[in-house]
Amino acid sequence: MDHQPLLPGHRPWPDSHSSIDVVGTVGFAADAQGKWFTSPMSPSPDSALEVALTEAIRSARLLDVALAFPDTNSRTIEGAAVADLLVGLASRNEARGLSVRGLVIEGDVPLRHLAWSGPLKLDDCRINGDVQLSYARIDGELSFKGSEVDTLALNYARVEGRVACAGLVARRGLFALGCHITGSLTLQLAVLSAPSEPERRNRAALDLYRGVIGDLYANGAILEGGFYALGATFERNVRLAGAQVWPRAALGWEQGTDVGNGVDLTGATVGSSIYLWTTAKGPLKVHGGTIRLRNASCRILRAQAHQLGTDADLEGFTYSDIGPLTGAEMLAALDKQSPLPRKGYAQLASHAELIGDPGLRRAAMVHQQKRLGAQWRWRSPSRIRHELYGFLTAYGYAPGRALGWLVGCVALASILVRSQGAYLRSSNGAASLESWPAAIAYTLDQIMPFASSGYSDLWSYVPTNEVAWIWYYAFTLLKFAAWALAALAL
Repeated sequence: MDHQPLLPGHRPWPDSHSSIDVVGTVGFAADAQGKWFTSPMSPSPDSALEVALTEAIRSARLLDVALAFPDTNSRTIEGAAVADLLVGLASRNEARGLSVRGLVIEGDVPLRHLAWSGPLKLDDCRINGDVQLSYARIDGELSFKGSEVDTLALNYARVEGRVACAGLVARRGLFALGCHITGSLTLQLAVLSAPSEPERRNRAALDLYRGVIGDLYANGAILEGGFYALGATFERNVRLAGAQVWPRAALGWEQGTDVGNGVDLTGATVGSSIYLWTTAKGPLKVHGGTIRLRNASCRILRAQAHQLGTDADLEGFTYSDIGPLTGAEMLAALDKQSPLPRKGYAQLASHAELIGDPGLRRAAMVHQQKRLGAQWRWRSPSRIRHELYGFLTAYGYAPGRALGWLVGCVALASILVRSQGAYLRSSNGAASLESWPAAIAYTLDQIMPFASSGYSDLWSYVPTNEVAWIWYYAFTLLKFAAWALAALAL
């Protein structure tokens, strides 16, 4: 059989131009429709598997290894051999895609910088090594559905299509730092475990740091070592309902600073919704860790109140709608957080204004100001002024409250005038100002700062003892307080 010249560093691949290649204990041929049939021949099984893979790559037809190779010992191939076939045929423009099921691969599959056009599917395969696709460029679907692998590395790879990994078992994690996946990354019911070694303390089970992904489906996934997506962009949705997550520390592993503590979406941008809960899948559960949404953004957050506990981080998180979590429950969640989530309260107030709930808006900002004031030293002038402002007008968010205090000042001042009217002398000969109508009229004329009826000008105050002087200063103090309250109410 004539072989094509070797590329540097690659093994030879079988020539598939003949109608039948006889290798191993089974002979394979492709008919005009590309369907496989077997023939009881007898050379090497490894070569037979390579022939089958070569034809599968050239035809882009599904190769079900379990059906084509009934003998389980004939289904194994080295990872380097798979890489040689893919790289070699792709470099010769003979590759149309690969769709294989049930393959057993021993060792790493080194495919860094692979340029590939067409589907690349290794479903229900057992890979005893890493699949290294970092910096690869794949124009087509990438699939590992139901497969087992040590590590799936997609760092800085670009996939023009979806990455289907439902049911994937990655014993040492899935890493896709800086990747760009135009379609969805599907991880439903996947089981991903981070590497446990101390030197890998900054690796989560699912690491999408600064990746750009169309959709993330991780419903029902198990992530042993956390989910880290700092600065990532999800063009549509992030679906985590029903997933279970353990941070590294909860598993007794050393945990670094760049791995999060459960689910970390710090600074992530989500075009539509973040699903932490759905009716069908139930809630995301983080065992011994936190949900961190600091400075993240989305249009809709779907979560339940108990998911945003004391350790949740919502500072700077922006959204347009929430549910079934209510605004009051979100406010309670913010109240539990430390340090003070100032932007979190402001965002809730903005949301309340958007949905037309002035009570929630006021409550959010009042809670923010209360906690802000609590940070100052109790007897400091700033703290005293802040507390007084809150007491009188709810920090300016309930200015109508000042009107009530203003009425109280007028009423108290009128009582003072009525009780001490004997010290007021009238210019028209009246002995004192002791009737309620007269006392109220005098008080109102004294308190009104910009307009006067002239009624108080008819009276002059003549204190004759210490009690009268105390009355005089108390009335003056109430008058200034009323002026201040009037200004606050306006």
